[in-house]
Amino acid sequence: MNSFNSFLLLLITSAYCIFESVQAQDQSEFISLDCGLVPKDTIYREKSTNIVYKSDANYIESGVARKVNAAYMTLSQRQRKIWSLRSFPEGTRNCYNFNLTAKRRYLIRADFVYGNYDDRNQLPSFDLHVGPNKWTSVSVPGLKNSSYHEMIHVLTQDPLQVCLVKTGETTPFISSLQLRPLHNETYGTKSGSLVTISRVYFSPTTLVVSLDCGLVPKDTIYREKSTNIVYKSDANYIESGVARKVNAAYMTLSQRQRKIWSLRSFPEGTRNCYNFNLTAKRRYLIRADFVYGNYDDRNQLPSFDLHVGPNKWTSVSVPGLKNSSYHEMIHVLTQDPLQVCLVKTGETTPFISSLQLRPLHNETYGTKSGSLVTISRVYFSPTTLVVRYADDIHDRGWSSYLDSQMKSISTDLFVNTSNFYDVPQAVARNAAVPANESQPLTINWSLNEITTQIYVYMHFAEIQNLEAKGTREFNIYCNGNEHWLSYFRPPKFTIKTIANSRAISSPDGKFNLTLAMTGNSTLPPLINGLELYKVLSLLQLDTDQDEVSAMVNIKRSYGLEKKVSWQGDPCAPQIYLWEGLNCSYPDSKPPRIISLNLRGNKLTGSITPELSKLTQLIELDLSMNDLSGDIPDFFADMKSLKLIKLSGNPNLNGKIPDSLKKSLSERKKVPVVAIVFGVSALLVILAIFFVFLRWKRIKRKTRSFSSSITRKDLRIRFPKILEMTNNFERVLGKGGFGTVYHGKLDDTQVAVKMLSSSSAQGYKEFKAEVELLLRVHHRHLVGLVGYCDDGDNLALIYEYMAKGDLHENMSGKHSGNVLSWETRMQIAVEAGQGLEYLHNGCEPPMVHRDVKSTNILLNERYVAKLADFGLSRSFPIDGEGHVSTAVAGTPGYLDPEYYRTNILSAKSDIYSFGIVLLEIITNQPVIDKTRERPNINEWVGFMLTRGDIRSITDPKLMGDYDTNGAWKIVELALACVNPSSNRRPTMAQVVVELTECVALENARRQGSEEMYSRGSVDFNLSSDSEFTPGAR
Repeated sequence: MNSFNSFLLLLITSAYCIFESVQAQDQSEFISLDCGLVPKDTIYREKSTNIVYKSDANYIESGVARKVNAAYMTLSQRQRKIWSLRSFPEGTRNCYNFNLTAKRRYLIRADFVYGNYDDRNQLPSFDLHVGPNKWTSVSVPGLKNSSYHEMIHVLTQDPLQVCLVKTGETTPFISSLQLRPLHNETYGTKSGSLVTISRVYFSPTTLVVSLDCGLVPKDTIYREKSTNIVYKSDANYIESGVARKVNAAYMTLSQRQRKIWSLRSFPEGTRNCYNFNLTAKRRYLIRADFVYGNYDDRNQLPSFDLHVGPNKWTSVSVPGLKNSSYHEMIHVLTQDPLQVCLVKTGETTPFISSLQLRPLHNETYGTKSGSLVTISRVYFSPTTLVVRYADDIHDRGWSSYLDSQMKSISTDLFVNTSNFYDVPQAVARNAAVPANESQPLTINWSLNEITTQIYVYMHFAEIQNLEAKGTREFNIYCNGNEHWLSYFRPPKFTIKTIANSRAISSPDGKFNLTLAMTGNSTLPPLINGLELYKVLSLLQLDTDQDEVSAMVNIKRSYGLEKKVSWQGDPCAPQIYLWEGLNCSYPDSKPPRIISLNLRGNKLTGSITPELSKLTQLIELDLSMNDLSGDIPDFFADMKSLKLIKLSGNPNLNGKIPDSLKKSLSERKKVPVVAIVFGVSALLVILAIFFVFLRWKRIKRKTRSFSSSITRKDLRIRFPKILEMTNNFERVLGKGGFGTVYHGKLDDTQVAVKMLSSSSAQGYKEFKAEVELLLRVHHRHLVGLVGYCDDGDNLALIYEYMAKGDLHENMSGKHSGNVLSWETRMQIAVEAGQGLEYLHNGCEPPMVHRDVKSTNILLNERYVAKLADFGLSRSFPIDGEGHVSTAVAGTPGYLDPEYYRTNILSAKSDIYSFGIVLLEIITNQPVIDKTRERPNINEWVGFMLTRGDIRSITDPKLMGDYDTNGAWKIVELALACVNPSSNRRPTMAQVVVELTECVALENARRQGSEEMYSRGSVDFNLSSDSEFTPGAR
């Protein structure tokens, strides 16, 4: 037993010696002394910096431990290290001694807070020496004020001595003394040391915007206590909205800072925008906060959309009366100004509590395209502290996380975080390793949006002093088998940031990150910080920069700031086009203003020269105002201008200049010539068309009727067709292709489509449809039962769809029943899924080319199936995603870009599907010549300038639909019919958006009180624990 006790004692002693050795090594690197701290073996962690301080007693042989007067200990700005001090009433020179490494460079800092510790109210002054040389003179500025001195010094020999030298009648003292090792390659001089004069960084306090929205009066500013950031009113950044305050009961919540006590609400207008004049091409972090606080006493939680520029950023659903919601993104400003807009999407009123912009290094958070929306940002620590400014100079919020499959390690030593990402010390000094050190470290998370593309930013630093043979090396994998990095060794006490070079996605929305030890490693993998972002595609381009600037100046010149619709981008998105404007939308180029109508707007003063900057302007109406002065000559230089209306301005002087008359008259001749030429060309084209049509008929009659279709088992002879249809007794429908008849095949109802001899659909298209239907199988594509290729008789036999087509059901011709909103949404989803299968599920991919409401068929349960594939085309799997082809399709549904270029792509189907969505919403004709805007997409865009979704929805619905869902469908449809195919969503994205709208409608019908949150995230960091990120 005695021998065991002796062994145990030896073991404890050895462990203690090892600990002391490590501590001694740490002290030689990073020393933090609280001078006068008693007892002498006391240590503590300072809350504001997380640095460990200890007593100075072991570093000096003289002096008296004292404390500042109790009244000064309560000052919140004072940390614990300045509550105690060491004074030197005896001797002239009293010196601290540090055993450090010679030739090493150190930062040395000394703090002094008098705090009337001796009750003499006599401010001391004395000298400070380093070694035998004077460093500086110390004069304490006040009873409670602090003074600190700092230098960078290379230790010429061991030990380093820091001395306090008495120079007068007062007693020297010191509050805190700190030594920080630096790289020897830094701060070099020819000779001597360096004394710090000043050190500043351009941080969120100088280069950013921090707005307390609704703060009054508008010139109010204040400093937020928790972060020390200065906030100001938003009044100078927006022209609309009403300043409000949350209910008084919510102002007392300690976790709420002052910036969320006030807010700005927007009861008027559909889109209300903040404008920031910033540096273009600069990367910014944008954060918006929302706390409802029942400010309007309605107890009705608002929901609305948030846009950045002309593109949707996110949907906002406030989670509760007192709960906060915030959304954050990283965005490169493409042009000045930056606009952040709140968009009304339903019955509730948009509002905002706080808006913050933080500049970032342009070298960080790069993407192939689009911006980044924050999913989560975490560091690995058992604490519950959220790290923000000033620990993070960019004011990013870091939440702590650690689960049962992890354990934490930390250090008190300084970690070099000087890469462009500027990771905070609180993040860099903590890390997670696997609880079972022989196992990999795995992090899992999942997203509801399965099409989301994400970027992962991982921050690593070795924060342990490894033994001579200790090695930490690991491989990094994503989603099990995607190898990201091999044989990675975190650099010692230096942050290394690793990110995926391209965005990644997952078919089921689930992701995992695995850090696995290599065979060379003796230590488990670690990670210090993790950031997750999803890609936000910015499909809509901003209006031409010069024209935006011109419109802003026109608005100011004529005092049109209160024009509710004149907010945000003038042309984009098309649904929010400024009142009185029309724009063109050229492919892959910014929208341009082509028409401006300011008739009867009470304009005064002269005609502004800013109009000359609208270089694509075709029509200008300034009539019925009170303009004065001369008609300017610059109109004659506007080459596109064809119509000017100036009547009703009695104070306009003079006549239209001769140059303007000549310019306009010359331009008026051009359309006449063009019309004459156009009519001639049209006659030639018609003649060619009729010759071609006759040739086509002759060719079809002389072709070989031997079928080249590969599947013979489904071929049905014409006599059987006659039997099936009872000699074509019952007609289901007619079209340009021929007639569809009801039939029976083996007691199963079928639909028989007979190809007319005069049909534009020839044998080539017939064969294409048969071959396609033979190889594609999907629950939302109509199924082929058989075909007839018997001499001149061509027929397709489909599964029978009892409810007919969508168009019939929308018009009430089929049964007279009104399709509910829920049924319409489900039909849209199912038709979209069928189309998405053609685009992405087939090999090679297919384009339908004739998507329309009459080609969406419904069975007895109103399940939708896409039909009529005669015009479909396929693409090579490794092709460019488009082919050149003769234009085919149906007017009103036909993609104008395809019509113009003859280049067919999947985006052509998406345009047609967008038109179908507008039909579903409005139950209006696709083309109606009696409307001011005949095309349905133009009509919807025009009607929605009023901001009322009910003005376009089918009145037969009697308002029985979710308005948020209706707005989402309209926005989706208008995105689908964007004139530029590059700005249209993919079919996969369309299906995801439609599915969310179905969920919204289902939740409404089921009376659910839960808000369906678009893009909500479950971020699972282990198999048995769940972490939901705050940045939503």
